[in-house]
Formats: sequence, structure tokens, C-alpha cells
Amino acid sequence: LQSINKQTQSFSELLVVLDGPVSKKTESTLTELQKCSTEFVVTLIRLPKNRGLGAALACGVLKAKGDWLLRMDDDDYSYPERLENQLNFIAKNPDVDLCGCNIHEISRNGMLLGIRKCPQRHKDIKRIMKSMNSMNHVTVLVRKEAILSAGNYSSDYEGYEDYELWVRMLLNGATFSNLDKVFVDVLFDKGQMAR
Repeated sequence: LQSINKQTQSFSELLVVLDGPVSKKTESTLTELQKCSTEFVVTLIRLPKNRGLGAALACGVLKAKGDWLLRMDDDDYSYPERLENQLNFIAKNPDVDLCGCNIHEISRNGMLLGIRKCPQRHKDIKRIMKSMNSMNHVTVLVRKEAILSAGNYSSDYEGYEDYELWVRMLLNGATFSNLDKVFVDVLFDKGQMAR
């Protein structure tokens, strides 16, 4: 939340999907953010029970008011210039429906584990997508209409909800791109590395 609050590009809405009950501390933090935010509207969507990432994301897409959605997980860090750079790229490339970037993989103690780079050009992304996910999900800026016209996120592919949606979007004619820069730090633990 702090990294989103420090973006150099303004935005209109911060939408937080709570996939089931959360701790009192989390509730308190989000309520305080709602009260104090003057730059953007904070919308909280509370799902009564945990339904999984695909269902939570699908709900968020439907509730979001904007034409463009910036994706982020609660434990990752977006660099202040992330949104500005992605929107500038979209402005110069209006045919692009989904724009991602590279990530730093960071351990819980702050150690850099690696950089996950993705192909930049649509034709390379599409070619590689046949064998592996060539987008970093937590980095995407995506046109809402492109998600909806491909059928939105599905809860049928737990752990692969993004990859499955990207394939449907590509088959539906969406155009993808990645910036060749790191704009997000992603926390990794041993469980994620094993998966």
C-alpha cells in the first residue's frame, strides 16, 4: 500500500479485494487508509469466505471503475515510477492491451534472489506463451475491456489463473508487451521456489 501511495502518476481508485476474513490489524489499516486518502478513492470488496485468487480477481475486475487496471499483490513493492512508465508506454502504443515489466525476486530477509525477465515484443510473448507464461502477473497494466471480452479470470485453474487468461486473451486478439525494466520487487519464500 505504501508503494502504491508513492506513485508519481495519479490514479482514481485503489481497489482492495479481501478474499475471506482478514486480521483485525489488516482491517484497521485498510479502514484508516479509506478515511485518510484524499488522492484516490479506496474501495474495499469483502468476500465472505476465501474463494481463491481467480475468483477474487474476477470480482475485482467487475467492480473496478477504470478502463485500465494495474495489478499488484499485497506483499510486493511497486517502484514509484511504475504506473507513470506503463501509462506512457500505452499512450505511445495504443494498440497494446496488456503491458508488464521485469521483476526482482527478493527473499524475506531482503536478499536479491534473481531477476525474472520477460520478452518485450508481442510476437515473442505469443511464441513463448505456448510453452510457458511470458508475463509477470503482478506487473501488468491491462485494459479492462480486453479481460472482459476474453471471459475474465477463472477460478478453474488455481495457480495458473493468469496464464490461462493470457492465452484466452491472445486467442481473442489482444496485444501484449513488456517493458525491459524492473518496476516491481516480489517477495519469494521457499514454498514459492519449490512450486
